[in-house]
Amino acid sequence: MTSLRALIVALALLIALPTYADGRKFEFQPTDGQAIEYASGQQIVVASGAFAVVHMVFVPESNRAGWLHVSVRNLDNTPFTVQETSLVASTGDSALKTYTYDDLIKAQKRKENWRQTGAALAAGMNGYAAGMQGTSYTTGSYSGTSTATAYGSGGTATAYGRQNGSFSSVTYDPAVQAAAIERANQKAVELQSQLDAAKNLERAQLDQRVLRANTVRPGADVAGQIRVDLPKPSKDGAVLNVTFKAGPETFHFSLIERR
Repeated sequence: MTSLRALIVALALLIALPTYADGRKFEFQPTDGQAIEYASGQQIVVASGAFAVVHMVFVPESNRAGWLHVSVRNLDNTPFTVQETSLVASTGDSALKTYTYDDLIKAQKRKENWRQTGAALAAGMNGYAAGMQGTSYTTGSYSGTSTATAYGSGGTATAYGRQNGSFSSVTYDPAVQAAAIERANQKAVELQSQLDAAKNLERAQLDQRVLRANTVRPGADVAGQIRVDLPKPSKDGAVLNVTFKAGPETFHFSLIERR
């Protein structure tokens, strides 16, 4: 592969990378037949074989998982197929989970369900608040004294009295309530539109990004991304081992956590 083509592949990988503010950093440790290149500060390992060339990039997601972005070029005269199971991750003698497209879709659906639940709660609260608009309540209390005097042939009689009580009243303006309900309904529609747009965008990104079964014809390239669980942290630097099968060849990669 020419250096120009390598640069094009590297830039294509980088454009597709999700951006994460945090996450554990792992660096490739090149072995024979492998070289390290950089594009926009991102480390890329290039593994050259007799039948294929593999570019791989590691991008952190969190303290528990990261993404491996793979580009494969077929140097052979025979087509071969790469897929999610072409990549295997491990640390020591322990296998690490790699996530298939179906795994990621299931996780995406769970996230969408939580968003929908939150939206329904918000819409309910907004609707209740809107229903209370236009209605006002007035309450109060009163107290007082009164004096009555009666005059007669027998003299004068005076009586004293004290009154205590409370009162309440409700006033209702249907126009104010109707306007508030209309605003609440509009907010619910706008929120649902935002949820639908986010769902469609994230589903489309998964469709475009995630590595699935693809036949790589002679001279052609295929690129995709695989999410992988990370090894437990180690004071000496956790080690992430990766194998990737491309046609008749299996490529081995080693990454060490950068402290």
